[in-house]
Amino acid sequence: MTVTDTVGGRDVVVFEADGSLYADENGGYALERVREGETRFGADEAVWSPLTGESEDARSLPRLPARTLLAWQDDHGPDAFYEP
Repeated sequence: MTVTDTVGGRDVVVFEADGSLYADENGGYALERVREGETRFGADEAVWSPLTGESEDARSLPRLPARTLLAWQDDHGPDAFYEP
C-alpha cells in the first residue's frame, strides 16, 4: 500500500512494506506496488525500494521521520488513522 498526501506543506509518500511504514518526500512520482506481495514499488520507469527510498537507477527520495502508531489503531480500529 502507498499513501500520498501533503503534510506541513510537503508532498509525502508513505509505504507499507513488511509490516512497517516508511515515509519519504514524494518527488512527484505515482508509486505503485510492482506485484502483490512484493516490497518494491514502480514509478517513472524505475523500481523503488521503500526500505532505502532509492530507485534502481540511483535516484532517492528524502527520508522523513515517521512512527507507526499501533496503539491508536488498537483503540480506534484500522480505518481510524488515515482517510484519503
